[in-house]
Amino acid sequence: DVDWHEANSLAASAAGTGAYIEKALVRAASIFETSSPSDGRKRVLFIITNGQIQDEDKLTAARTDLAGLDVQIFGIVVRRTKQLTSNDTAAEASLKPITSNGTNNDHTLNLMMDEIPVAALNGICDPNGRWGRYIVDQAAVAAQTQVQADVHRPCLNYPNKVPCSADMGCMWSDTLITCLDSPCIKYCTREQCLGTVTDCEWDTAVERCFKKEVCSGIPNSILCDQSDNKCSWNSTMNLCIDTPCLHVDELSCVADSTFNCKWDTVGSACSVAPCQHVD
Repeated sequence: DVDWHEANSLAASAAGTGAYIEKALVRAASIFETSSPSDGRKRVLFIITNGQIQDEDKLTAARTDLAGLDVQIFGIVVRRTKQLTSNDTAAEASLKPITSNGTNNDHTLNLMMDEIPVAALNGICDPNGRWGRYIVDQAAVAAQTQVQADVHRPCLNYPNKVPCSADMGCMWSDTLITCLDSPCIKYCTREQCLGTVTDCEWDTAVERCFKKEVCSGIPNSILCDQSDNKCSWNSTMNLCIDTPCLHVDELSCVADSTFNCKWDTVGSACSVAPCQHVD
């Protein structure tokens, strides 16, 4: 994995040894088949190497199994220096045919260690990213303004505060004016989820940590309207949502693209502007 390469890439590359990955691919296929969630999440496998793949001729069965499980395979060659060497290009050439897109460059990158987060990993949930466009469900992105209860989608794709806040794995940033991952989803165990952050709760159905549902967890308009003023019933979405225009600063208030919000400079408060229709 990335941690191993970070600790050992210089020594391994200097030794000039190649990589043998047959057993790793077989193991990956077994994990996807027996342990991967069946809730529609995409299955993605990264092959990270700092040397030429030495057992290409033994990978057919494992690659067939992975393809049958609808696993997207991407490859990263970790090189030691900015300048490509013959060993780097040989490693990339051996890796390309193993990825899901064959010899096409779209699924393979040749990077230095520090380049991996930005060039490869940060955009995997971005539908316009180099690899994200193969991973993200484009139809789901198009429909992402319509929130589906109890379904977590990539936060980056939510265009405004209402659907973002209704997603149990996302939170809206008034400062950045964008939808971010909730801190809760980084916790992998029930103990971490419940013991570290008070605003998190453990979902036993999918065994994941999400933020505590406040407005979006209220099932009907009566209970929603009886809650504090932070929640309001949206009849179009048929969902209890955060009350519109509860922004704490002028910039995020006037930038709200969902509701017609106005900033009261006297009271330093954000509120929904009255309608001014003439017909």
